[in-house]
Amino acid sequence: LRAEAGAVVARSEARIPSTLLFLTGGDTTVRGFGYRQIGARQDNDTVVAGRYLAVGSVELQHPLKLNGAISDFEAVAFVDTGAVADRVSEMRAKVGAGAGVRWYSPVGLVQADLAHGFGEGGIAIHLRLGFTF
Repeated sequence: LRAEAGAVVARSEARIPSTLLFLTGGDTTVRGFGYRQIGARQDNDTVVAGRYLAVGSVELQHPLKLNGAISDFEAVAFVDTGAVADRVSEMRAKVGAGAGVRWYSPVGLVQADLAHGFGEGGIAIHLRLGFTF
């Protein structure tokens, strides 16, 4: 299980640089969506960084056995969700789900996931090497 939330609290007319606001989506947040593809919406439907963020994931990992012994591989299934908006009332969750494989290699964890982002997402392959800090 993983959960993350954030908020930038300031007057509505305050101009806050986008580098201090939130975007989400991608390998480590909501799989099935592109990197930083989930954000607040402007009137012309453009995605921009927003003041509020909520992200959560549920992942089931199961070791794979080879010849009756636990191997260095795991199968995983997951559901990710995330939302970004400028007002809490505008938060709309985007959901991605899929499956993947983990390999505990000598150089670190190798991850390969196939995910479907429901709604505006799509089918995406997410590959990662190494540990996330």
